[in-house]
Amino acid sequence: MHILITGAGSLALAAAEKFVKEDHNIVLIDNDPQKVEYVSNLIDCQTILGSASSLQTLREAGIEKADMLLALTNDDHVNIITGLIAKEYNIPVKIAKISEREFYDPNHILQLRTKGIFDLMISPEKAAADEITRLFEAPLASDYCFIANNRGAIVATLIESDHPFVGKKLSQLQNDGIGTHLMIVAIDRGNDTLIATNDLEIFEGDTIYVTGARPMVRHFASLKSKKERKQIIIVGGNRLGFHVAKALETILPVKIIDPDRKRCEELAEKLTKAVVLNGSGTDTSLLKEEKIEHCQAIISLLNDEERNILVGLVGKSLGAEKALCLTQKQQYSKLVSKLGIDATINPRSAAIAEITRFVRKGQVAQVVSFKSNNCEAIEFIVTKDAKITESPISELELPKNVLIGGLVRGGTYKIPTGTTQIMSGDHVIIFTMPENIVSIEKYFSNEI
Repeated sequence: MHILITGAGSLALAAAEKFVKEDHNIVLIDNDPQKVEYVSNLIDCQTILGSASSLQTLREAGIEKADMLLALTNDDHVNIITGLIAKEYNIPVKIAKISEREFYDPNHILQLRTKGIFDLMISPEKAAADEITRLFEAPLASDYCFIANNRGAIVATLIESDHPFVGKKLSQLQNDGIGTHLMIVAIDRGNDTLIATNDLEIFEGDTIYVTGARPMVRHFASLKSKKERKQIIIVGGNRLGFHVAKALETILPVKIIDPDRKRCEELAEKLTKAVVLNGSGTDTSLLKEEKIEHCQAIISLLNDEERNILVGLVGKSLGAEKALCLTQKQQYSKLVSKLGIDATINPRSAAIAEITRFVRKGQVAQVVSFKSNNCEAIEFIVTKDAKITESPISELELPKNVLIGGLVRGGTYKIPTGTTQIMSGDHVIIFTMPENIVSIEKYFSNEI
């Protein structure tokens, strides 16, 4: 695809890097010469210095042949003008980043959609808030996603020293019974992501990704919990903290802590059930007073990433079951897990995952991207005479690092085995890396 990206912020760079890896033709536009030079040295894509709302600049970028526009500048007005121009050129897919204030105005969003200016509007902070909320269906998971129209789920969980899986090969676990209802599909080990194979052994410190029917995955994710802990403590009353508190207060007891008294007064007016506290997230006396030892999770969403980590560590040391922290730095995700932080929340990664799901929907039913690695779960719909239906799974000779981890047949999410024969009408869940997608697609066509 020929993809135009406007803006050179962190979200635009992440999108450019992702689509370059998938061998798409990327043109990135920004009006800051230093940013343009930085992108040119970092990413193998064409860069243009100019305004994203300039027709001349967009023509130079090849707007007439573009398949997709990602309007990702920090200026809503510029993004909308770019979208209007893209609409006139009939670009098939138009996606924009919209500010928080605008994003939570339903009338504004509806107008942009109904007028055909954008097909998808994203907010990194809203995507992150949705991700945090989803995690609390499996409160001890570091990642938790739904797939196959919510029939299936994928959970990521850290393997600690006392976990019964330590020292066992995947083949043994599948034979011992996990394979009946669940499948381990990938392992994060250090900086590497390993697609599951039978001879892989699980070690302490690994993060394993498990899939299955949603009730079975939810049960698996809850096994680690030693006692019922319901309360959530959120540290940071910024926009993200507010939206997380607003979403969670309907299902759990929520307390939100912020050092700014005026902001606390604003939060108290806007939140209906959450308890608002003025103070510091590292104040041990305050945390003890608020019964942190009975806390299901402490979530630190301050704008200071290092302080978020400190808040999480203090919370865990005082008895919180789980600690989550906001970070924009991808390299922190793996590091902080070693320190005792259970999950990191990266708004940029959450937004990229949302873009990916939308972009792929024309080819497949759904794509799930994971926040801590590059692995994707892709739900393909099997058509009549597709090559994948010709042989049992064990005889398909799939490319390396490609795993069939689930299928939906007759409305039921199933775990396949080597003898499973894929049939027309099945929904097949493939786990792999983005660079393998092209080689996989041929198995779902009539040509190979």
